[in-house]
Amino acid sequence: MKTNARRSKGSLTTEPLLSLFDGGERSVIRSTFRRIEIAEEEIDAAKRRFPLASDKLHAAFSLLCPTPPLNGFPEKLFREHCRELLERVANGANVKSGTAAEVLAVLSRASLVSPLTRPASITYDCLFGKLFPDEWNQIANQSGPPIRDAYDEEQAAELEAHFRQRLASKREP
Repeated sequence: MKTNARRSKGSLTTEPLLSLFDGGERSVIRSTFRRIEIAEEEIDAAKRRFPLASDKLHAAFSLLCPTPPLNGFPEKLFREHCRELLERVANGANVKSGTAAEVLAVLSRASLVSPLTRPASITYDCLFGKLFPDEWNQIANQSGPPIRDAYDEEQAAELEAHFRQRLASKREP
């Protein structure tokens, strides 16, 4: 079956495809195509930031699939996931360990089940501030930044490293 899907202003027109499905499937397809667009946008942006790694970045599309921890989270978090992986590709770093976005997603889900421990809460705060500085500054301006000491920071860094290791995937450069 031939569809009339075509690129328009950098995005794929999916309406012919979507007309074949019901509401739930449409949502999944729209979300999937939107994630593809985000991955392509981030690859293009990374090529501008790292022009010497342009070929490696162009070939990195398959690394940018959403992982289970990111399911159900906003596009903004997926975009940060893509940026971190593309930066790793450009710098020749390990792409298998979990990203800050994945760790943040896991901690966010965990906080819905039970209150986070102090190290987990600090890890969440640090990652949120790193990934979303504007939003973090708004919150900090209203409530003040959290108080923590060197021991707290060390525990949070260890916890983040542990999560990144546990979230390691089979991504291949």
